[in-house]
Amino acid sequence: MLGSSSNNNDNALGGLLTHFQCPVLNSTNYPVWAIRFKTILETNGIWEIIEPGTGTDVKKNKAAMAYIFQALSEDLVLQVASCKTAKEVWDALKTRYVGEDRVQKARLQTLKSEFDLQMNEEETINAFTAKINEIVTKAANLGSTFDQPSLVQKLLNSVPDRFIQIVASIEQHCDLDEMALDDAIGRLKAFEERTKFKKNKESDNQNKLLLTRHNNNINQGRRFGKRGQDSSRGRGRGKYKGEGHNSEDLEGNDNKPRRNVDKSQIDCYKCGSTIVSPSKS
Repeated sequence: MLGSSSNNNDNALGGLLTHFQCPVLNSTNYPVWAIRFKTILETNGIWEIIEPGTGTDVKKNKAAMAYIFQALSEDLVLQVASCKTAKEVWDALKTRYVGEDRVQKARLQTLKSEFDLQMNEEETINAFTAKINEIVTKAANLGSTFDQPSLVQKLLNSVPDRFIQIVASIEQHCDLDEMALDDAIGRLKAFEERTKFKKNKESDNQNKLLLTRHNNNINQGRRFGKRGQDSSRGRGRGKYKGEGHNSEDLEGNDNKPRRNVDKSQIDCYKCGSTIVSPSKS
């Protein structure tokens, strides 16, 4: 039975490298590379060779080293080729990319200052929490961790006033000491989406109202225009009809000259006889 178990273990280790695509380490991706690589080694049961580093299984050590070498450039392989164990290779890479203790402390201090950030009015919850998660990940690779209550409190204190209602509700009805960061993020995102939907709906209703008013004004203007046109035509026709006046009768106004009238012979208004006016001396 022991021999059979040993053979199965050997076969499993012999086929490890075909199961995963190892991420390649470069000058900028060490934090993410370390997380991915740790997951690969844990999945295959060989992370114990590196942490806590107490494993003595020769085959597991070789398998871990094979994985690491596969993810390094030729220059890096030459630099760590003298290491005897996978743990030594891992620690050498960590020292190179993370730095000594003094460098780590300086970087942690920088991260703490970056952690004192506030969400802008234009930002979304997804964009802001991505910044928080990035800082948390970097801090974890430097050996420092943030507990969940601190992250939740940081998030609630950093959002703008438009989230004040949901923040007050969370603080009133939830136990912040037991709440996970993902739970707080989910509640804020739900509130953000609901608020966005409501604003879009109100905006659509306002646009429809403005369009309706605009169309009503146009139609009303058209009706008034037709009525005024008809009235002006009626007044123009009725001005002269049946009144017995001709155009000459209308010329006796202040703006036009009057006709010359011979006042020496004027008919009497009562009897109709001609009245001869005395001649001027």
